[in-house]
Amino acid sequence: MEPIPRTSVNFEDSPASSNTPQARETTATPPYNAVSSACDRLKIQYASARNLVDSIKITVPRITDFRGLNNYLINNNIVFYTHPLVEECKVKAVIRGIPVEFTTNEVMTDLANRGYAVHSVHILHRKDGTLGGLMLAVFNKANKTKDIFKKILESIRPLRHHCRGNP
Repeated sequence: MEPIPRTSVNFEDSPASSNTPQARETTATPPYNAVSSACDRLKIQYASARNLVDSIKITVPRITDFRGLNNYLINNNIVFYTHPLVEECKVKAVIRGIPVEFTTNEVMTDLANRGYAVHSVHILHRKDGTLGGLMLAVFNKANKTKDIFKKILESIRPLRHHCRGNP
C-alpha cells in the first residue's frame, strides 16, 4: 500500500469547474427601500426622504405619520434617531431665590396655581452635595410658559437652563 501524499488545498485559490453552479451574490435590501415600501403599505406620508452616508433622513408632515413611522421602526428593530417634535419639547428654567425649606411639591403647586403647566421640579445640588437654593422647573410647552422668563416672580428669579453641548 502506498502512502497518500499530503498536500494543502487552498479553497479560495482553486478555480471552480464549469459544471458547478455558482451562487449569486445577494445583497440585503437597502433600508431606504424597505422603509419606503412600508410607508406606502402603512399609508404613512413623508415630505422628503434622503439617503445619507450611513442613514436615511425622513421628514414627515404630520404627528400621526411620525407616530406610525416611529412604531414601524421600533417593531422591526431598525436603529433610528428622532428629533423631538416642537410640540413635545419641554421648557426648562432654573429658579433662584427659593428658600431651602420649600419642597418640590410646594413649588410645583405654586407654579401650577400661577397658571404654568408644570411637568416636574427638581432640587439642584452643588458638587459637594449641599443645597444651593436653586430648583430646576420643567414645563410642558404652552403659550404662557415662556412668560416666566419675562416676569420676576415674588422674590424668585428664573434663569434659562443651558445644557452642555447645546446652543
